[in-house]
Amino acid sequence: MSNLARKEKYAIKAEASQGEQLSLFDDVELLSEIENTKEKIEEINSIKVEGYTRKKSKNVVNIENANLPIEVIDVKLDEEGLTEIGSPEIVRRLHVIPRQFFIREYHIHKYLKNTEAGKTIVITGKNDEYYNPLGKEIVTPSVVSMIACDKVINSLPLYRKEKQLKTEGIELSRYSMSNYLKKAYEITLPVINGISDYIKSAEINRSDETSFKIIKNNGKGINSARNSYCWVFSTGFGYHPAVQYLVGPTRSRDVLVNYFGSQKRYLISDGYNAYKNVDSITNFYCLTHIRRKFFSCKVDKTDDPATIIVASIDKIYHYENSLR
Repeated sequence: MSNLARKEKYAIKAEASQGEQLSLFDDVELLSEIENTKEKIEEINSIKVEGYTRKKSKNVVNIENANLPIEVIDVKLDEEGLTEIGSPEIVRRLHVIPRQFFIREYHIHKYLKNTEAGKTIVITGKNDEYYNPLGKEIVTPSVVSMIACDKVINSLPLYRKEKQLKTEGIELSRYSMSNYLKKAYEITLPVINGISDYIKSAEINRSDETSFKIIKNNGKGINSARNSYCWVFSTGFGYHPAVQYLVGPTRSRDVLVNYFGSQKRYLISDGYNAYKNVDSITNFYCLTHIRRKFFSCKVDKTDDPATIIVASIDKIYHYENSLR
C-alpha cells in the first residue's frame, strides 16, 4: 500500500475524500513535467520550506490599529505652587459601553388643511424620521441587524438571544425574531438579486460547498436533524468582490447548473465531482488543494516527485507574495 493510500485511509481529514478527485493528478503530462523538473532540483531546493510548529500562545493586546474614537481626559493637579513641565505622558486604556437599548417615542401631531376644492382634511406629521422599513413592527432595523449579527457572526441561536434579551427586561420571542429576519430578507431581496446577477455576469468565478445540520423542533420538545448544504459563489480575479451564500438540499451539480445557467465561464474550485462535465464551465482547480495531495505523500528525498511538486508550488507562492 502506498504512502498516500495509507494516509488517505487512516489519517484524520478535515474534508471527506471524493473518489475521483485523485484522478486530477493522473495526467501523463504531469509525469513528464516531473522528469523535466528533476533537472532543476538544485534551484528548487534553494527554497527552504519550513515545517509547521505550533507556537506557544502569547498574551497579545493591541488597540493601536483599531479605528475607534478617542476620548481625551486631562489628569491634572490643582495644588498651588506647582509648575507644569514638559509634555504630558499619554496612557491609553480600552473601555466599553455595553449595548444600550432605548425606546424612541413618537408624538405624531395632526393638522387641519384646507384643499383647493374647499374641503378640510386631516393630515399627520409623519416624516422620514418616523418611517420604519419593517412597517408597523415595534422593532427597528437596528434591532434586526443586532439579531442577525449575533446569529450569523457570533453563532448565537435565537433561543439564547431570547434569554439574553430577558436580562434587559425585553420580551422578544424566538418566533418573532425569526419573522423579523424573514421580513428583512424580503426587504433586501432586490439588493441580494443585484449581487447575484453581478456574480453570474462574471467570466471568472469561485465556488465551494460544505455540509451542515439543520435542527428542527416539531413543537413537542423533540428535535430532529437533517443534512443540508451551504454553497458559496463569488467573483474571481479582475472583478469587484461579491459573494453569495446559498443553502441547498443536495450537493449535486444541479445546484451549480441552476445558479450559473448556460453562460460560459471559468470556475475555480477544489475539484469536487459536481463541477465536472458541465458544458458551460471550464474548470480550474485550487492550487492549495492540489498541494495538499502531494504534501501528504511526499518523502524527504530530492528525487521524490511529490517533494519536487510541493517545492514548485511553494516557489509560486513565494513569487506571488513578492508581488503583493
